[in-house]
Amino acid sequence: MEDVKNNIRQIRERFGLSQAKMAEKMHMTQSAYSRIELGKTLISTDFMCDFANELDMNMIDVITWPKKYVDRDTFTQKNDISILLQKIENMERELAAKDKLIALYEKLHTK
Repeated sequence: MEDVKNNIRQIRERFGLSQAKMAEKMHMTQSAYSRIELGKTLISTDFMCDFANELDMNMIDVITWPKKYVDRDTFTQKNDISILLQKIENMERELAAKDKLIALYEKLHTK
């Protein structure tokens, strides 16, 4: 956790935020926030998630700072791909149903 608390401090400083401003964003007192950076308070997953979200980061990147492993665009692209694949599957089902109707129509009209 030593690395994580250091990462939190470095990230906050990189964003040009004081402890007081970051504490305000996190809806906590500056004193409570300071205790987290000093390692006097355990860092909860809720805190990590809120911290990352406030800075438009991913929690994994806070932990692995300064390396960046997760790009928010990656999640968006994966979600977009999932949505497109789902739409394709729906279209394939619709086409299969239409093919059955056409086959039935042809069968009825060729007799």
